[in-house]
Amino acid sequence: MADSLNDTHDGEILGGIARPADLEGPGATQLGEVPEHQSALETHTHLASESESEHVSQEQAHLSPIKTKPSPPPDSSIVGLIEQADHSAGKLVNLLAQHFPCFRDETRFDGRKVHFLKRAQIFVADLWAAFNGTGYGAFDNIECLTMFADYRVPQMLHTLGVLSYSPPLLYRLRDQKEIPSGHSWEVQLRGCSIWAVELIRREIVRQHPEAEGVVNAVLIDFFLYDLAKERERGVGGGLEVPHHRTRSIWY
Repeated sequence: MADSLNDTHDGEILGGIARPADLEGPGATQLGEVPEHQSALETHTHLASESESEHVSQEQAHLSPIKTKPSPPPDSSIVGLIEQADHSAGKLVNLLAQHFPCFRDETRFDGRKVHFLKRAQIFVADLWAAFNGTGYGAFDNIECLTMFADYRVPQMLHTLGVLSYSPPLLYRLRDQKEIPSGHSWEVQLRGCSIWAVELIRREIVRQHPEAEGVVNAVLIDFFLYDLAKERERGVGGGLEVPHHRTRSIWY
């Protein structure tokens, strides 16, 4: 089995049975956490004014407390959440995960919680790309997003020699057998892909300083995904191994 690459941040981990080849670095970028929402709704009963007590008996006042009108629920519409994010890509990702369970892409690895949030991140990235960084797609920190950890980019990274796989994992992929969602192999395939793309970004910036703030994980992911689709059609030499097969709502 290949050496593991582990990245720990505030008790959360991105791990790796798939190992980035010949790349080093301290850890992957993590999105900040949104503070927990605290309800402002409080119930106040048995409140009667002095003027009302002149017309209502004490017994009636006790049995019929004044009811307060509940506060309206917060605006959790998509437009509402975009506006709440205040041009922060990371904040919008966390708001989506908070309000929509289907975006809450979390699992556990080695006893620690891992947040991938792939669909929430790609929603924000697609918004950014569709609006060309303006209007609803204007974000001040789009670079805080990671690549979108699913199945195509790990496959392409392995083909390019960026990721190396252990023999048991290779056998599983070549036999096209399912890897269960949340299995150690699946979590590490996704996690090491995030870190490998971040290391690629850093290497690009090291060799081309003018790329700082221009090249980000989103653009690298778009490129690698499109390249994998081209290779799948036989353009440019094909792909080394099949992509991993996992039944999941998170991809």
